[in-house]
Amino acid sequence: MGLSLDFSIIKKPLFFVLLISVFYTKAQTITGTVFDMEDKTPISSVSVVLYEYNSNKIIDYTLTDEKGKFQFDVALKKNAYTLKFRHLSYLSKVQNIIIEQESNKSIVLTITLQKKVEILNEVVITASQPIIVKKDTIIYNIKHWAKANNQTLEEVLSKIEGFKILANGEIEVQGKRVNKVIVNNKEIFDVGASLFTKSLDPKNIKSIEVRFDEKKSKLKESLLDTEKYVVLDIKLKDDLKNSFFGKIRQTTGYQNKFRFGGYTNLFSLKDKTKLHLFGEIDDFGKQTISLKNIKHIGEEALQKIFELPADFKSLTEKEHYHEELYGFNNYNKNEKRIIGLSSKFEINDQLNLFFGSYNTLDNIGKSRFFKQQIINDSTRFFSEFNNLKEFSSKNKLELKYDTKKTKLVLNTNLTYNNSNFEQENTVLNHFYQFNLDNAHLKNYNNLKFENMINEKIGIEVKSSYSVIEEKPRNLFYHNNPFYSFELIDNNNNTVYNFEQNKKIKKQNLISSIMFQFRSKLGIIETGGIYLNRKFNFKSNAQNILTNDPLQEFNVSDITYKITNYKPFLKHRISISDISISNSIEYSVLNYPTITNTTENKQQLNYSLVAQYSNRGFYTSLKYNNRLSSFPLNKLIQGKSLLNFQTIELPATSITPQKEEVFEFAIHKNFKKSKTNLTFALLKGRSNTLDLYLNSTNSPFIFMKNNQLEGEYTAISTAISKKFKNGISITLEPEFLTDKSQNINSNTYFHTITDRYFLGMKIENNKKSKRFNYFLYPKYTLFEFSNTLNNFSSKQEMFSIFFNTNYELVKNKLFFDINARNVLFFGGEEGSFTNINLSFNGTIKRFYWRLSVKNILNDQKFIRQSITPIYFLTEENVVFGRFIKFSIEYKFY
Repeated sequence: MGLSLDFSIIKKPLFFVLLISVFYTKAQTITGTVFDMEDKTPISSVSVVLYEYNSNKIIDYTLTDEKGKFQFDVALKKNAYTLKFRHLSYLSKVQNIIIEQESNKSIVLTITLQKKVEILNEVVITASQPIIVKKDTIIYNIKHWAKANNQTLEEVLSKIEGFKILANGEIEVQGKRVNKVIVNNKEIFDVGASLFTKSLDPKNIKSIEVRFDEKKSKLKESLLDTEKYVVLDIKLKDDLKNSFFGKIRQTTGYQNKFRFGGYTNLFSLKDKTKLHLFGEIDDFGKQTISLKNIKHIGEEALQKIFELPADFKSLTEKEHYHEELYGFNNYNKNEKRIIGLSSKFEINDQLNLFFGSYNTLDNIGKSRFFKQQIINDSTRFFSEFNNLKEFSSKNKLELKYDTKKTKLVLNTNLTYNNSNFEQENTVLNHFYQFNLDNAHLKNYNNLKFENMINEKIGIEVKSSYSVIEEKPRNLFYHNNPFYSFELIDNNNNTVYNFEQNKKIKKQNLISSIMFQFRSKLGIIETGGIYLNRKFNFKSNAQNILTNDPLQEFNVSDITYKITNYKPFLKHRISISDISISNSIEYSVLNYPTITNTTENKQQLNYSLVAQYSNRGFYTSLKYNNRLSSFPLNKLIQGKSLLNFQTIELPATSITPQKEEVFEFAIHKNFKKSKTNLTFALLKGRSNTLDLYLNSTNSPFIFMKNNQLEGEYTAISTAISKKFKNGISITLEPEFLTDKSQNINSNTYFHTITDRYFLGMKIENNKKSKRFNYFLYPKYTLFEFSNTLNNFSSKQEMFSIFFNTNYELVKNKLFFDINARNVLFFGGEEGSFTNINLSFNGTIKRFYWRLSVKNILNDQKFIRQSITPIYFLTEENVVFGRFIKFSIEYKFY
């Protein structure tokens, strides 16, 4: 799939008229130079903030360059304005200016600053200083942005210009990903940004400090990493009782019957001991903190020290993918419970012990009606109801030893999941009940050691050993006599009551050693990686009524092994604002075949990273060419029932395959026009896809383990403009496509899904105004095609999301309304309307909320997708109408 992109909708004249009207504005240029009062030398890195006269409302801000110069290009009306100049080594200065008439003429200033007698070691933020800009740091006074009804830090950060809260809860600032969130200049719990942004009340926070090039080695993940490390430091209020603060909430809701729930979020952040306890019971809305917000435990703890491949399938399986794409959750039962404990004990200045345990109990019900249009065959109509009961647990124990020259991290991670999935399908007079019970236990043990032998030489040793055990059990009941084509026991009986039990055990060892050499020609790293994996499998299937086995579904106890040796050489160099990194690996892979003999594969892996960053402009280019992770599970020579209509078939051949990933990103902040531009491109190719087969003689769909080619391309663009009246507008044209290879009668063909998006976000969210709103119209086009028979289809969606907040009584009573309307056309036609109302308010330390969700009880939502075998159209059932009341008490 090429990178050609046809945004025909944006070629229309109306679109450009809109762009011009949005981004054109007449500017008043203010320029100047700042000098030292005594020696008349220019002063760099002076913070210059432009305010409305006699107020703390910021219009714009900048820093002086190396020659002491600064410049503003802003649209200013006839009025008085104030410029404030600040520098840690000089006394602050205020300069008032008057605009007598609207004009595009420049105002030129010459400013002199007087040196301080004593230089302060830290910056004190007052209410009159919402932002302080230093060389690599921006400090934000939270009080300036927080509103009385904001309950979490995340709500406030999402409204600050330059901040972006990603769908997985992580944070970007000025286009750069925040690597770590800390509190009062200390790492508290390294389990992801969401734990803090969703837990901390803005009323407890004085300021946040974003350091784009963290210098404190103790806060960085690595002593050897020379890349810029972004840290977000949360500064709590001085009078906050660090020994105990937080909130508790009681909730009551009604949907067919009354349901009760609650929420607890408590902190104790003493000097040597840090604790965080949270828990929630909720049968209606989203969890405040979900288990997927908790990071760096289990497999993620392994990925943190060893980079692992990812493909498009893993992208679409993420929790937030469909929510971002469609804007809704397609469940009709949502009972969730969570409890989590984070703890950190500072044994001494160098040694820290962390323990965390996070546990959920979910009961989620879904239903849908769908149509399968089988390629070159008939169309099938199904109704489906499924229910998932699941207990999940993430646990981590970690010891960190940290000095100026040495870092040692030891952690053990234990994750457990026990799920019961029940699915019922009906079509005409046939019914199908498919149950999957699965319990899996995963244990990851990781070690990372770093030592700086001297200023130029360092050594790193990493190792991970993991054991994963799974015991899936399939039960299948049906009344379809045509299933006798595949479900027959050893006595030739048709199996209407099917059971398959599997036992899986995986053992993985990864170790590496690396030496680093620093010089004027850059940083050279050399070493090697060793990988050893074992996969043990056993399967047993039987007819429940007769206890007779199904031979083709049975697999005797078998073990596959694989080893991989990878010597490598890396080179990194930074010249001014440019950073380039190259990596070469020589991979020697000893892998098993279908018959469990051993073969050898050798390949040269290569990666390139080039970055440039300078004062509001950032660009990054990444390319990676490597061997994909070898799929030992695809070697199994036995059938498996995946769901009520799909059977997995064994592969005939599995060999090592390579994958390529290309990424490009660019971010530009135009301070003069208060415009931000972000562009990102992600393109990947791999040979990991399975073969789909369909037979007119069988009602089953077959998925045969294979290594077919798959490609994906994602393009994302955002253009945002902020106006002086507080309104901001963001245009978001995006494109996403994936292309899957398949085979039919020795003929290769492709299944393609193209997704086009064009959204516009219009927001007015000024703290000083009692009425704020957010408007988000979005056009979406899905195009599906199959080159086997030139099949093509498309589905269009036009959605409008509107949210408004009105302050009925200042700082006491608020009214919220949000509504979403979606029109479906081009393929299946329909509409979906969801309206939600809420009243909320504060009374001293109490916060209350009354909500009515989905007032119209509209529950029909259309989705479409395509596979190599069939085209799918779904009518999903969305969560229905309910009313909910909560009251919350805060401890300070």
